[in-house]
Amino acid sequence: AGYQMETRDNTKEFRWVEIDLNDLIYLFKKRFGLLVCGPLIGGLTLLAVTFSMRPVFSTKASIYLRPNFDKDLQLERTYSKLDDADSLRSIEKALISDSVILAAVDRLSLRDDPSFLGEEINGEKLSDAKLLKKIRKRYTTKLLPNTRLVELTVDDFSAGRSVEVANTIIGEF
Repeated sequence: AGYQMETRDNTKEFRWVEIDLNDLIYLFKKRFGLLVCGPLIGGLTLLAVTFSMRPVFSTKASIYLRPNFDKDLQLERTYSKLDDADSLRSIEKALISDSVILAAVDRLSLRDDPSFLGEEINGEKLSDAKLLKKIRKRYTTKLLPNTRLVELTVDDFSAGRSVEVANTIIGEF
């Protein structure tokens, strides 16, 4: 039936490849734009973006929540089946609640401050919802595992103001 098998010798032998200096110079001249101008343009673009952005400063504060702190906040006697971890998570979220953040912003008179808001506000007074939408991501809390510590992080365009805002949030809470 008409099949033939062909065998080949698949041994590979080592051969030196000779590269001449003229070949390298030719390749460099041919790809000069790619080799030199590409990284240069990328670096200049990176510098322009870096210098055009406003710096953001972070302040971290650790807050110790003593045992039964949540019971100090209750105004009427309630019986809850929440354990201590649930209670700590609730307090962690309450630390950066809308009412606490708005009270801190108003206490520091930052509602109409363009340097705080990050852009011009054109003299219009922002509603609470718009203000919170603009600044909500600047404030985070994290419950540190196996402790009663909550870490508050405040980001701001001013280093001094980020410390002031963190202290005011803790005070308002």
